[in-house]
Amino acid sequence: MRAIRRESVRIEEEQTNLAVVAEINQWVVFVELNRDNKQQLHIQEDDTIVDSLVLKEPRDVDIAADGTTVIADWVEYGAQTEAEIHVLNPSDGSHHITTVELSSPLVANSHCGDYLAVTGYNQVVRIYRSDPISLIGTHTALFGGRLVPQFERANDLITLASGQPDEANLRYQIDKAGSVVNKVDDIEKIQYANSFKLDKDSDWKSDISELTKLYQTTTDEAAKNIIANIVGDASLSYLTDESTIETIITNVVTAHDIFKNDHQKLSAKILSDAYYRLGKVRHKQGYYSDAHKQWKTAKEYATVVLPWYDGKDMLAKVHRKQARAYKRQNEYKEARSHIEQIFELEDEYNVQLASDSDERLYDSLS
Repeated sequence: MRAIRRESVRIEEEQTNLAVVAEINQWVVFVELNRDNKQQLHIQEDDTIVDSLVLKEPRDVDIAADGTTVIADWVEYGAQTEAEIHVLNPSDGSHHITTVELSSPLVANSHCGDYLAVTGYNQVVRIYRSDPISLIGTHTALFGGRLVPQFERANDLITLASGQPDEANLRYQIDKAGSVVNKVDDIEKIQYANSFKLDKDSDWKSDISELTKLYQTTTDEAAKNIIANIVGDASLSYLTDESTIETIITNVVTAHDIFKNDHQKLSAKILSDAYYRLGKVRHKQGYYSDAHKQWKTAKEYATVVLPWYDGKDMLAKVHRKQARAYKRQNEYKEARSHIEQIFELEDEYNVQLASDSDERLYDSLS
């Protein structure tokens, strides 16, 4: 839960510095860590604390113009996650609770305090009447991730966004029944992009071409980010066919040249993996010199991915493969050099990359 600022507040005759997590008009919501290491929420009207509640791990809070406060408290972890949604109304002292099976949910309060919306990582949006809490509508998100809900003051429509209000994000609106009432063209493109799953069974030429075209024609930065991540999440596991790997390289290189900024790290991650696998194929065919040429290119793309961990991990992976290949060719000096470069990466980035087998190989080459 993000704090807006910190403020000195008088509670039980003591002045305490607390985090402000929500405010509107004369109402302010504070959170403090109490003596039992639990978080205590306080609702203040003008300069007076009018209500308080002890919570386990509050994740989000929103307050209406009349002081009605909605809190999402994450109470269970593990295989089953559970959160409590609290509705406090300082005006009449009422306190309503409902339980949802969500991890780290986000909440929104309507301006009048009569309705609330809850979102989670399962892509389901729930809309409730507040007093008493009763479910009146649900909606399945149009694209992946946890959406940020916000009621519009003028009409009680709910805006769902892919990020915080101060971030570049996609957004669309639903009504209290959960029906979509307003969406931009880019969301249609995201829905189409999400239909692609890049793996060993994909038509890589067609799929990458379509995703690249979507990226080019999308103006929204958040939409571009989602499309680039679909490419970056591609799985090359179990791919050993030389022709397929070369097709992937040809088409992802085109995407890489079009992608901008950090999106190029995502395409470079796939290219690094593809060249690594192509090197393995060439080495198995007995083309040792060409195998090392492919692995060199794999490392060049992995360097583009730095400082992300994926880049460090791929560099170590390629050096490891080259070390073992050189050892089999009885080129022990070259083999040792590649293991040493894994150690150098560890020192440079303060990260664990070398395996026990790397250590044993290095010792054997000594």
